[in-house]
Amino acid sequence: MLPFQCYQHPMGASSVRKFPDVVCGSGVHDAMFAVAVIATSIYGAGFYTLCLFVACRAPEYSSRDVQFNRFFRFLLANFRSDTWWWGIVLL
Repeated sequence: MLPFQCYQHPMGASSVRKFPDVVCGSGVHDAMFAVAVIATSIYGAGFYTLCLFVACRAPEYSSRDVQFNRFFRFLLANFRSDTWWWGIVLL
């Protein structure tokens, strides 16, 4: 999240908070910003895709695999077995 955090200089320019030598809007900052947006998107979409996959497999695996229930308790434990999909709705 560092490329998103810029601070204003007294003379009007702005720099990245963690790297004061990188001016916001420069080529280096744009490259950092692009990588940060892609990485954040992949992380967010990857986690949601994993949760969606787990929720779709929950009726099949939860009755026979104790380890499955333990790993994905945050997604499945608060709901009845016939409403397993509500974990995805609440994400």
